[in-house]
Amino acid sequence: MRSHPRRYLRIACLCAVLVQVVPETSPLLAEATTVQPVAVSAKGGEEPLAAGLIVNRRNVGDLVLYQSAGDYWIPYALFIGQSGLKEPSGTKEQTVTFSTTVGTLTFDRSQLKTFETEPYISFSSLGKAFFVKAVFDQRQFAASLDIPWSPARDAKKSGALPAPVPDISAPGGSLSFLSIDAGAQRDFKGLSSNSLQIQAGGRLVNGVWDIDAEGDPSKQMELLRYHWTSFNDRFAIRIGTGTNLISPESVNNDFTGIQVGWNNRSILDYLDTSGRSSTDLFVSLNRNMYRTIEGSGPAAGIAELRFDGKIVARVRIRLDGRFAFQNVRMGADLRRTEVYVYERSPAEKPVAILDYTQSVMNGSLPGGELLIRSGFGRAGNPLTDLDKTTPDSGTGYAQVQYGLNDRLTLDASAQYNPVSASGEYSVGSILSLGKNWATSLYGTQANSRYATDLRVDGHGKGWSVSYLSQWNDHDFGVAGTQQQTQQWLRFTANPIEQATLLVYGRKTRENEIETRRFLLPGAYISPWSNLRLSAVPNENSHYRYEIDQTFSPTSYLRFIHESGVGSAEWNKSLRDNLSARVLYEHAFKTGNNLVAAYFDWYPRNSRFNMVELGTSRSGKETGFTGKWIRYFNAGLRVALQYSWNMTLAQNLVTTSEYSEFIMPPLSRHFFACTLSWDLGFSGIRPFAIDRSAITTTRGGLAGKIAIDGDTKLTSSDINDVSILLDGRRLDQRQIDGSFFVGNLRPGLYTVMVDTENLPIELSAERKRMLVEVRNGAVTNVNIPVRAMYGIDGRVVDRKGNGIGNVILEVLDAQNRVAASARSNEFGDYRTDGLLSGAYRIRVVSVAGVPVGRTLGREVIIKGDYLNGIDLDIGEVSSVTATGAPGTLTNGLTR
Repeated sequence: MRSHPRRYLRIACLCAVLVQVVPETSPLLAEATTVQPVAVSAKGGEEPLAAGLIVNRRNVGDLVLYQSAGDYWIPYALFIGQSGLKEPSGTKEQTVTFSTTVGTLTFDRSQLKTFETEPYISFSSLGKAFFVKAVFDQRQFAASLDIPWSPARDAKKSGALPAPVPDISAPGGSLSFLSIDAGAQRDFKGLSSNSLQIQAGGRLVNGVWDIDAEGDPSKQMELLRYHWTSFNDRFAIRIGTGTNLISPESVNNDFTGIQVGWNNRSILDYLDTSGRSSTDLFVSLNRNMYRTIEGSGPAAGIAELRFDGKIVARVRIRLDGRFAFQNVRMGADLRRTEVYVYERSPAEKPVAILDYTQSVMNGSLPGGELLIRSGFGRAGNPLTDLDKTTPDSGTGYAQVQYGLNDRLTLDASAQYNPVSASGEYSVGSILSLGKNWATSLYGTQANSRYATDLRVDGHGKGWSVSYLSQWNDHDFGVAGTQQQTQQWLRFTANPIEQATLLVYGRKTRENEIETRRFLLPGAYISPWSNLRLSAVPNENSHYRYEIDQTFSPTSYLRFIHESGVGSAEWNKSLRDNLSARVLYEHAFKTGNNLVAAYFDWYPRNSRFNMVELGTSRSGKETGFTGKWIRYFNAGLRVALQYSWNMTLAQNLVTTSEYSEFIMPPLSRHFFACTLSWDLGFSGIRPFAIDRSAITTTRGGLAGKIAIDGDTKLTSSDINDVSILLDGRRLDQRQIDGSFFVGNLRPGLYTVMVDTENLPIELSAERKRMLVEVRNGAVTNVNIPVRAMYGIDGRVVDRKGNGIGNVILEVLDAQNRVAASARSNEFGDYRTDGLLSGAYRIRVVSVAGVPVGRTLGREVIIKGDYLNGIDLDIGEVSSVTATGAPGTLTNGLTR
């Protein structure tokens, strides 16, 4: 069994305490200030423990701590030394103060307790006086200290610290990324469809630019969006395409021109909410108006969007751990909006359930915060409005939002509508009524007509209620608009853990005629943990009935009945790399049936490579399909599909994970190919990235872990090796050595390889690097890891007995010392950190006595460790005697 030096050290420390032997001063205490204990020595009942010490997640050594009076105690001098604090010299006061980066800390030294003549401090005192989170980690058997501050520096003595110089600076070039999404479909009857989207961006004149072009390259490409954005802490400006999107009832006007935003505290968070820099949304105030739901999860996992429990879409999570559902309708919506996140298959238990349900308070500001934004320009996009359907006139808007206090936010806006050639004005407020209630009220005038928007949210322990009322007069916004009143009500309650009761209602009137009115109950019931029943009304008062039965963590069965159609889905993970899905649908009015089966195979159990085979049967019609999806690196993804007579079966699959190809509805026999290629640029060299993680306010790191040296390992052997930024593992793409980490705020980051999954023979050439990240840019970081090996064996005498305390040196081809080792009491030795090549092992000394003649052995490392390299040095007396001939065997040379 492999020995554990730390365990032996702790046992030795414990023995020293039990026999009341005062140990030598620990190196950890070398610079600590000596403190005379005030409290008297403890009297029994204390339990000494030999354990490790972890400070801010870094193992710093071992110590002896005590467990007494229901608390843990560690040496006071050890804490002072590790924290970097210094006690005032020469003071005899019980109370001492320390200056830190979070303020001045005060400590009463009478709280110390003496164990074996040494002062100790308790975990509780560390928490109360020093704000240090101190716990005893049973798993690591160590005292763990989380110190959230650093000692304050004396500016007079130390002066200003020089700014750190990064090892790798962010690029200053104008092109940072290029993203290509291309698709080609060919119908065997002659129909075809092509699509191409090109996105590019970078830095220019202290700002970030981006463009987005889409279309059919064989017909016409259109430059849909283009921006240049620059900002500082409080002010932001954008030139290019934009949209106003200012209030719930206002008409949204797209335009091309200039937009500005200002916040009296920080504008960065409002720029961040814009998501991808290619969006026309700028300095968003009301997050309820988002059309994209974004989040994070396990790389190559599955994100499942649900409205009131109904699955409406699935997407494959990108390799940087990000997912996005585009164009989600969330304007006037009280539905419970959730995203279920799965690691591999929907048959598994979700690793997370993310709630995206709208809230009134999403549009509020903290007390005293002021946010202003404004814009003006030409209506529409002059590069795409070639048909002149958009009025060729100017437009503009302005909006002010102010947090009067933490409960009340005021909002006012104005814009010019080029369609109605009139101004539109809106005022509103968002009010928090205690802990449980919030409301918002907006009034808008457009085209000399009025509209109102009232929302109320309430929530408590086990219940929630939402109410929305919208009214607009006839001709509101533009002539011809009907007078309309809409009301929604949703109430949920959880009387018991296994049940959620629901009441959902809606009422609409158009031109004083009631067109819809209902108030219906619903329920979600889980009598057992693996069974879920639901009956929920939709917006048209039709019920959706669903039964979900989970048989195991990798298998489930779902039955659904809605609008006269019954369906079933069975999903089963047959093996770690193979899953099956069976879908069935029956229309009760027509009696038509449809069944489809799909098998998903992941070669080599890789999430980055999927092969799907499917078949369907409807009446006398049979269909087949095959699909292959592969991530080649962090930025390149290719998908191929062949389909014959699967048109109806495609309608059963509502997920973009399984139906990524768009074909005409009547296309029965086709072949399709899609390619997604995201390239980052640091200078002129391209490398793989995820374009969506490079935004106006965020940047990224990209590069490759390159294996250097003679080894049998390939880049696929380091797929699970992560990159640590400031000691943390972030969402990242990692395929065959290439990596990408995005969504990083500008600044300096310490980058290093996480050695947890690094093969034992690989070693990073540089342990850590300081890297600069800039918004809208990608910094290239290449991390070489060398294949390094070792030699082990025994040093023996003529009779085969092990000889201890023998110093060995390993010399390379240039006769330089590459490594050294000392044999233990059994004669065993080991050296590490050697590249492939020819070496010579040389005996330097035995038991401290230099060898009087040259003893050695020639070895060659070829991509693997060398084991059993024994050295027979003959009789010890003859070896250590100067000039003695000795006997050389087993390949030893003189």
